[in-house]
Amino acid sequence: MAVHCDRCSPAAREFVPGVLVDTLLERCRAKGLRRTFLLRKVLSRLVSHDHPLSIPTLLADEEVAEACDPATLYRLMERLESHQIVRRVGLHERAAHYYLNLPQQHRDFLVCVECGLVQALKLSCPIGEFDEEVSRSTGFSEVFHELQFYGRCRTCQQG
Repeated sequence: MAVHCDRCSPAAREFVPGVLVDTLLERCRAKGLRRTFLLRKVLSRLVSHDHPLSIPTLLADEEVAEACDPATLYRLMERLESHQIVRRVGLHERAAHYYLNLPQQHRDFLVCVECGLVQALKLSCPIGEFDEEVSRSTGFSEVFHELQFYGRCRTCQQG
């Protein structure tokens, strides 16, 4: 059963296909990662949320917390990132958040420099078509970009 938080969109709170988790597990296996309970649980959590999750948020799941310590989860997230299964966003030194790297899905983010809040932008990306132009003009394949804006969130402005 998917666990959602109040930040998830109504679409994410609806049915989340287990097929995506199985597909991601196959991608992980093809990259040489073992199919463990922890891997399945982390992928399920990421699939069931439409915003990036931090390690403390992942550890708030009882089953994840019982399956590993924070260092093990951190190493798993690093491996998933190095194999391009997930992407990391946020203030990397203190508030890294992770989201699934899915084909044909692009996200841009706003990051609070004070508290580390990561929020997906609900705006169309101003440089989305530029990826294709870069690919055509340079011969690079699988071109992508990551756009992050930094500032202070409303809560931190009031505090």
